[in-house]
Amino acid sequence: LAVKSICRADFPGNWPGLLEVVLAPISGMTQQGFSQQGMAMVVLLHYILKEQSTKRLMAMKKETHAIAPVILDRIGAVWMALNEHLAAQQQVESSLWRFSRYLDGCVTILLNVGYPHLHAVATGSDLVAVVTQKLRSLWTYVMANPSQVEPGSWLLKDFKSVLKAWGNLLKNHPLAF
Repeated sequence: LAVKSICRADFPGNWPGLLEVVLAPISGMTQQGFSQQGMAMVVLLHYILKEQSTKRLMAMKKETHAIAPVILDRIGAVWMALNEHLAAQQQVESSLWRFSRYLDGCVTILLNVGYPHLHAVATGSDLVAVVTQKLRSLWTYVMANPSQVEPGSWLLKDFKSVLKAWGNLLKNHPLAF
């Protein structure tokens, strides 16, 4: 939690090396599987991005706009691999839903606040389509596995988070739909 508080004021401008430290283990997950270290870095990245999303000064928002494509390029393959893995599973353990919750959060924060005009990005509408597909997949899984949908479960948290982020995408970037 201390790192995310420091990032509020110092990242990315005064702490440019942090991005590589956080992204390296996450990027490696496409070849080495979903490691504990990579999952921990996804949680840290999520907290950092949440802090970035609360910045109100335009200069600070522009810093976020500059790093968003870099981050999304690095975590996008892991996100897609996780989505494919989850779609192929009949039963998913709680730790994987936790990982999904934080990784989905990272991607949707980047899409919502990391791009001033998502519709102007060449792959903007494709990214929105993937988030829409993720929401459909979660809904399908929830309907097929009602016993896993308990109050406070990571599956339910992930579903609610993606639904909220999808609504924010619709509100913030309607031209990307």
